[in-house]
Amino acid sequence: INGGTVGTPETWTDFQGDDSTNGWGVCGNPLADQFQMNASFDMGDAGTASSYFEMDGVQLYLFGQTYGAGHFFWDLISNATGTNQLVIKGSQIISIAGANGNPIDLGWNSANFDNIQVDGSIFVDVGNWDLPANSVTRWIRTSVIDNPISITPNGMEISDTTINQGPQSRADGLMILDTAGDSNNLDSVIFNSDGTGHAIEITATGAYTFTSLTFNDYAGQGGTAANRAVYNNSGGVVTITVVDGATPSYRDGAGASTTIVANIALTFSPLIAGSEVRIMEHGTATEIDGVESSGTSFVATVPSGQALDIRIVKQGYEYVESINVTYTTSQTIPVNQLPDGNFDTVD
Repeated sequence: INGGTVGTPETWTDFQGDDSTNGWGVCGNPLADQFQMNASFDMGDAGTASSYFEMDGVQLYLFGQTYGAGHFFWDLISNATGTNQLVIKGSQIISIAGANGNPIDLGWNSANFDNIQVDGSIFVDVGNWDLPANSVTRWIRTSVIDNPISITPNGMEISDTTINQGPQSRADGLMILDTAGDSNNLDSVIFNSDGTGHAIEITATGAYTFTSLTFNDYAGQGGTAANRAVYNNSGGVVTITVVDGATPSYRDGAGASTTIVANIALTFSPLIAGSEVRIMEHGTATEIDGVESSGTSFVATVPSGQALDIRIVKQGYEYVESINVTYTTSQTIPVNQLPDGNFDTVD
């Protein structure tokens, strides 16, 4: 399916009209905003042209049973010359496997597909997701993903989204993190267990950050191993830094070991611009976070419950210091920097 232009993106109405005109017989339109697709398909242009696609308020049924026993696919193809964009807003995408077929797989990991923007949409029974690397113009936000087989995010942003594990989800983990740092752009994601299997499988050693992730109905650390939130199947050392959100239970596979570090965010505000902020381990010279020259606020990441010494310095203002303080939740720390009456400005 070739895309439209930036001003007139290709829609399912456009494609279904072409389907009828040309007699292809692969796309139906039983109701105004309801479409059904009966074949695997590519979106984009492998040559040099730009491709713009938009789905707004669409209900799309993807019928796999007419394709045969293998998975069928929705792939994105692209080129380095043109601009390639897929926008999905307020839509429902429903995969129907049927007796002879399997759910549709999303082959969206196309390096030159510039913009993928999914907002406020619902995906039901869509199979294996392969997403592209992170960029500021690629995201899935405020959406629901119900009963996927697997999701390989490859670092792409998924935020404010609910993912429901279901009968077809992989028991080893519906979300696969196969490179250290792949979780850095997951934010405010809710994982709901159906009682079996893991939410996340980690297959590469290294450091991962979980920001405001929630794991509902997974087994605790002392509970059923096969239903804990995270499965470390990397064969080695994994460190998970939790920034807000829940501290996940985990299962270690053969040769694997997991360390959980629970962090919180402290926002210092208001600050006089140009202030130096230092957060140290209490009683030591070990710096946890800090900034040489701040803006009007500064966000520090610190371990939950860690004893801290905090110092804020700005020329012309009184020294601000808090010694041996601890915090267990993210919060804003109010700062009152008073002018230093003893300070003489040097001309």
